[in-house]
Amino acid sequence: MEDRSRRSNVRLVDLGEHEEGEDAIGFLRKNLPKWIPLLAGRDTCIERAQRMYSVSDKNSSCPRTIIFKLLDRQDILRGVRDVFPVKHRQQTLLFFPHYSLDTAKKRMGFSKVQKNIGLQTFLLYPAQLKLTHKENRLIFKSSQEAEEFLQSKIGMGRNVVQRGADTELMDIAKL
Repeated sequence: MEDRSRRSNVRLVDLGEHEEGEDAIGFLRKNLPKWIPLLAGRDTCIERAQRMYSVSDKNSSCPRTIIFKLLDRQDILRGVRDVFPVKHRQQTLLFFPHYSLDTAKKRMGFSKVQKNIGLQTFLLYPAQLKLTHKENRLIFKSSQEAEEFLQSKIGMGRNVVQRGADTELMDIAKL
C-alpha cells in the first residue's frame, strides 16, 4: 500500500547539492530532455520535486537524493537505460523508481545474485528477479530461490521455471 503512493516517483541520485537552485521542477524540466533524448520535444509534467533528508542528516560531501513525481515515470526510466550513463558536469547521475523501505530491502536482496549470474536480469515489482536467456523466462520470488538456481545450474542441472501461473521443469544445460 505504501508503494502505491510512490508509483509515479523517481529518485535522482548523485546530482550535486544546490545544482537545481531554488527551482527544482524548472531545473528538471530544462535538463531531463538534455540528459534523456527520448524526452526531447515533449512537455514533461513534473508535479513536485524536493531533496530527501535535511541538510544536517547527511554528510555534505555526499549530495542528497532528489525525489520527483511525474506522470511519465516509465518513459524516463526507459530513456535512462537507453543512454546510460547520464552525465551532468562530469558526474554520473542515477535514476531509480522510488519504493518503500520494505520493498527496497527486498529488491536489494537480489543484488548479489544479479552480479553473480552473468546474464541479463530484471527486477519486477515488488521484488522478483526475472532472467531471460534464449527465450526462456525464469522468475524468482526470493534471492534464496535465485541462489539455489545458480547452485543447481552448476550442480544438478535441473530447476523449476515459472511462467506466470505455469510451472515446468527445464534442463539448465540449455543455458
